[in-house]
Amino acid sequence: MGNSVELVLLWLAVARLGAVHVPVNTALIGDGLAHAFRLTRARIAVVDDDLAAPLDAVRDRLPDLQRVVRVPSSEFDELASSTPGSPVPAVVEVDPLEPAIMLFTSGPPGCPRPACSATPTSCARAPCTRRPSA
Repeated sequence: MGNSVELVLLWLAVARLGAVHVPVNTALIGDGLAHAFRLTRARIAVVDDDLAAPLDAVRDRLPDLQRVVRVPSSEFDELASSTPGSPVPAVVEVDPLEPAIMLFTSGPPGCPRPACSATPTSCARAPCTRRPSA
């Protein structure tokens, strides 16, 4: 996904679920993109419509990928909504040393390397946040 409000919503939702957010460089294609997905064993991908083609091109090489959600779509809107009566997952207790985000750095051509961050004080891990008073 490119930079967007939906990306922020996604990051906060992934953290609330206790999962690991793995933003992937939007310029990755082919072997590099497949490498990133295989290495993380991602089961769900959320992609912009304009960035879906590179993922579609390598989808058959990603055995762990179970679901692709496109943005914008009614599926993403439904997942992001907080409609009264819809089940909202409880905040999951996570080990503060477990990864919260995995970022890919440059590596050999076609093989970006992951860097994990536990971020135990991340605002996304807190049930709510507020700006510290001055």
